[in-house]
Amino acid sequence: MPARERLADLIGRGRVNAVEIRLLNPAEVSQVPSLRARSRDELARCYLSRLATDYQPQDLAHQDPRRARSAQLVFETLIRKFDHHEENQWYVNGAPLVFDHDAAFHPAFVRYPIGTFAFSYGWHLAGKTLPLDLQARFRDQIDAVQTLEGYDQEQLQRSLREFQALDFRALAIEAGYTGEALEEVVGFLTTTSRSLPRDVAAVLRSITEADVSGFGLDADGSGLPGGHVGAAKTPDGASEGASFEASSAPPLRSPGKLLDQAIRDLRWGNELKRSP
Repeated sequence: MPARERLADLIGRGRVNAVEIRLLNPAEVSQVPSLRARSRDELARCYLSRLATDYQPQDLAHQDPRRARSAQLVFETLIRKFDHHEENQWYVNGAPLVFDHDAAFHPAFVRYPIGTFAFSYGWHLAGKTLPLDLQARFRDQIDAVQTLEGYDQEQLQRSLREFQALDFRALAIEAGYTGEALEEVVGFLTTTSRSLPRDVAAVLRSITEADVSGFGLDADGSGLPGGHVGAAKTPDGASEGASFEASSAPPLRSPGKLLDQAIRDLRWGNELKRSP
């Protein structure tokens, strides 16, 4: 879990409104009696998250709600954070501030078509998983994410360029990934980065049910830089790291049915616990 949270933090830092996290330092461990008896391995899985309610507008990467929402959409499509909802974000003067990325980077949402992710993301974004009282409380914010007017075209394009330019391998190593897990997450981000413009357009179209062609999102990504995906090169120029391809299985009748199939394939209870 910490590696995923740390990687999301490093990818989003200064580019999206996301709560900062960091590992515990020895002085902090010594001040908390319940932590003193923990092993080094256990402590390596502990981290601190800054309180979302502690943030002021000047602490944010984007103070404008439309720009913040646009950067968030690109970020969460890149990392495939499918369970975004009002209980894992906060608002600072109307600008969203996100946290809790432990469900991101799961390879199933690369192997399945983008419509599967878009359906789940849109379902959560629209507050469908929330109790009715919370849906009513956040009605203005929920409505804003479901209209094109809630997004900023310039920021969408800028965020695409920023995230595609990142060295994902270096960030994953800094986050604590090693060995097979490192190759898998680099392969994951290599894949999602390459298709990011097209995928963002698909997700935006899905959640707004609107024509997004006027937003200048290149359908095949050819109008935007390919980015430094951070995959190491072999002597013959091939990229190392796990590779992912969309499932070739026949499409089901609805994205919801495809999502159900994906979730069954994931075996959530054990799969996520084994992930870093």
